[in-house]
Amino acid sequence: MILALILAGCTGGSSRYLRFEKGKKQPLKLLIAKDAVSFEIVINSDFKIEAAGVSSFKAKGLKAEIEKQSIIIDKKSYGNRLKILPDNNIFILNGSKYRGNLALYIEDGTLNAIEDFTMEDYLYGVVGMEMSGSSPIEALKAQAVAARTFAYYEMSSKSTKEYDMDNLPQAQAYSGMESENPNSIDAVNLTFGEIMRYKGQPIFAAFSANCGGYTEDNKEVFGYKLPYLQAVPCPFCKGYQHSSWQEEIQTSYIIERLKKKGFDAKTISSIEITDTSKAGRVKQIAIITDKGKIKMTTNDFRLTLGSDKFKSARFTTRSKGANILFTGRGWGHGVGMCQDGADNMARVGNSYRRILTRYYAGIELGTK
Repeated sequence: MILALILAGCTGGSSRYLRFEKGKKQPLKLLIAKDAVSFEIVINSDFKIEAAGVSSFKAKGLKAEIEKQSIIIDKKSYGNRLKILPDNNIFILNGSKYRGNLALYIEDGTLNAIEDFTMEDYLYGVVGMEMSGSSPIEALKAQAVAARTFAYYEMSSKSTKEYDMDNLPQAQAYSGMESENPNSIDAVNLTFGEIMRYKGQPIFAAFSANCGGYTEDNKEVFGYKLPYLQAVPCPFCKGYQHSSWQEEIQTSYIIERLKKKGFDAKTISSIEITDTSKAGRVKQIAIITDKGKIKMTTNDFRLTLGSDKFKSARFTTRSKGANILFTGRGWGHGVGMCQDGADNMARVGNSYRRILTRYYAGIELGTK
């Protein structure tokens, strides 16, 4: 009876599925390092270098550096750009292992590195980083589709003449081959090429670790309305490690941090929550000090104190002696798919498509 009710609640409303067929792998050029003066490179197979001419090497350890606006490897100059093609399609850059070919180029006097491979190769590492390999395969498949969709969305807005997408900190987690596991690879392969679309376009497939019981409307976090990213209840993530948290912070520390932001206060008596979203996340607070109220958005307050102090904006506060106790739920911004919720939904029998349509309203599923 309970299982039937859970399944019935996860259909996600009016979404339709598009038939998808296996096709060619999507090439991808990913910026993995930038603004460097040199790179340490290891190739454990024969390889060649493509530049103005073609050179073959057997050396394993290489150092690429800049000299007079040219890339130098083993004392040979290759101009301002080159590509290294390992026979085994694997290279190591600064200690991290990657798939495909390695492209290097100089821009503004510094060295940048691009991983030249495929979308599916990229997703093997993303899914392994974003979700535990011990999660059910349907949850991992949902993560694979969300990550693939997120990547296509990013490519549509961040591509340059040098690369399709960057791997900067605000992007989804990726660190090369180290995070891959057999289950993450299976999940990517089993959903080959599949993405979510809204009105024919790849969606902004946001996701976070744990929504604390209720996902958030995109407008409340990122400032603009998206019809497929609405706040929805999520009873599935309760009981997971990050479903609840507490942080006790000394008022003296808060005062110290506020002074660095130009606020003058000697004591804090309390912190009041003055505005919340419909999903229960705190939007604005008032810090009650001896010099009056200091009003701040939750995001500004979090950045003032340090983002490590708050796992989410879903919290309450109370004074505790010389400290302020924050009690919260969830981890992350809460928009889109709740990863812990997806894990639990899969464990009670939901397919990856039911999981996705639970968190993304009115989407279509199909290939790019």
